[in-house]
Amino acid sequence: DPVKHTISGNLTPGIWEVIPFAYHNLPKTSTYDMLVSFPGIEVKDGALADLKYENGELPCGDFVVTNHFGPFQGTAKGSLMGWQKFESVKITDDEYKTKFKVGENVKRVSYDLEISKETWNLFTDVAVNIVDENGKYLINTGFSNRRTNISFKPQKAGEYTLQIIAGFAEPKKKSDEWRVDIKQTYEQAEPVGISVNRNDSKEIELYPGIPANLSYKLQRAPQVLPKEFSYFGCIIFNDEKSNSIAAEIPIEF
Repeated sequence: DPVKHTISGNLTPGIWEVIPFAYHNLPKTSTYDMLVSFPGIEVKDGALADLKYENGELPCGDFVVTNHFGPFQGTAKGSLMGWQKFESVKITDDEYKTKFKVGENVKRVSYDLEISKETWNLFTDVAVNIVDENGKYLINTGFSNRRTNISFKPQKAGEYTLQIIAGFAEPKKKSDEWRVDIKQTYEQAEPVGISVNRNDSKEIELYPGIPANLSYKLQRAPQVLPKEFSYFGCIIFNDEKSNSIAAEIPIEF
C-alpha cells in the first residue's frame, strides 16, 4: 500500500537519505515510485508556546505562519497528545531511582535517556527497569549506546519506579559523578483536539512570502499540570490539491 511520511519540526541542515529496501530472498527485482516534496510552511520558534485561557472560555490563541514555496490551499487541525518534562540528573551512586504516578487517562509512558559523553566510558553496562508498586519488573532492559528509549503501556493507574543501575568498568571512586538527561513523556488516552481558522474560516490559503495570521482553539480545557511539565502536540496542514500533509508544526504549551 502507498506510504506517506512527513519529517518536520527542527530539521538540521545537511544531507539526508531515503533508504528503500526489500527482503533479501525475494525472487524478483522490487520496484517502487517515490515522490519527495519540500513544503515551506514555517512558524517561528515559540509561537505555539502559550495559551490564552479565561474562565468560562475555551483555551485559544493565534500565531503567524509564512509559506516560503508554492501556494498552499487546504485546512489545518491539531491535537494536544500528552505532557512531558525534561531534567538533567547528576548521580554520585551506582543507582538512580525516581517514582512517577500514572492516572486513568494515560495510555503510554515513555522515557528518552542519554548519558553524557564525559562519563559513558566509565561503564561496562547500564540497566534500565520499570517496576510497579508491588516490586514486579515490567521492563528490564539497558543501554546499548549512550542513548536509549523505553516505552510501556500501564495496565492500571498507580505508582511506578524508574531504575537506572550502572555497572562500572573499574571500582567506583567517590568522585565519579555521572549525568543522565531524562525526557519523560505521558501520552493521554483522549488527545485534546485543536481547530485552526483563518478569518473565521477553516479554508486556509497561504501565498508565498506573505505572513498570515491564524487562530486556534482547543475543543476542551486540558487538566492543570505540575509546573515542570508542558503539553506537547502538533498542528497538521493538509494540502487539498495533493491530498497530502504539507507540514506538521510542533506545539509545546
